[in-house]
Amino acid sequence: MTMTMTNALVSARGMAEFSLEQTTLRVGDKVKLMASSQGLGWSDMFVAITDESPHETLHRVLPDMWLALALTPADVQRTSSRFQRRQWIPKGAISIAGAGEAMYDKMTSPIQVMYVYLRHDVLDEVAEALFADGRERRNVGSMFCLSDVVLRRLLAFIRMMVLEPRGSNQLKVDYFSQVLAARLLENHSVIGPPREVPRAPAFNSWEIGQVIDYMNDNLSLNMSIGELADIVGLGRTQFIARFKATVSLTPHQFVILRRICKAKAMLATKRCVDHRSIALSCGFVSQAHFITTFKKIVGKTPREYRLSVI
Repeated sequence: MTMTMTNALVSARGMAEFSLEQTTLRVGDKVKLMASSQGLGWSDMFVAITDESPHETLHRVLPDMWLALALTPADVQRTSSRFQRRQWIPKGAISIAGAGEAMYDKMTSPIQVMYVYLRHDVLDEVAEALFADGRERRNVGSMFCLSDVVLRRLLAFIRMMVLEPRGSNQLKVDYFSQVLAARLLENHSVIGPPREVPRAPAFNSWEIGQVIDYMNDNLSLNMSIGELADIVGLGRTQFIARFKATVSLTPHQFVILRRICKAKAMLATKRCVDHRSIALSCGFVSQAHFITTFKKIVGKTPREYRLSVI
């Protein structure tokens, strides 16, 4: 089936199929697709089962929320605009990414993962039924390495529908989409306005992946907006707008965070590295600039951070 035909599939509810291109996944050498709902005509959710080698990846901003179920244990570091955590994730652990939030993941060991992307329209529909008085507005918040037996069982049923699609009609898929939304809203939602999703057109997963790869490979250099924009064939102003819509940060802010992450990794090694060498390797103009920026973002000086992790 061609990609055009797949995208043209429409469910009984009249909505186009939720396709791989609408997710945060960048399938390639490091992320291999073992199975997915692509081509099954599912409109409310998209499911992918992946086999991943150690790598780093950016999950871009989406209007839809998504979950990741660890099918094998692995060492994962996740960074968002609100937190950074590194943890050995056991098999069966669940992570949730709320709508409108970008995530940067670093996998330091192989892992198999099941991703479920749930259309925001489904959450809104179920939320209206669950909280009909309208006095409490809820949205699903991001969580890392969550243990929820009921949610895990729901995801196991959904996984079975992907692996054995012949027994999964549209009514069954729609039902499990609603049940999944209800579980998330009742047990993993927070009161407050929904996270705002940028309206500017965002990069797709492949485009932003190309830009991030270039940034990571050239952190020690003085990159310009022009050379980054050239990667995706855009002018500088349009590139900045679309990058921010995709990551929720400006290119400069994102590069600074990546430089700090690289510095933290260097500081965490047992091999002694002086601050001047780290500053140069990570692209800071001077040792003083490195120390000042590091403390502002991490809350500790490089020396204090090294003492806390070694």
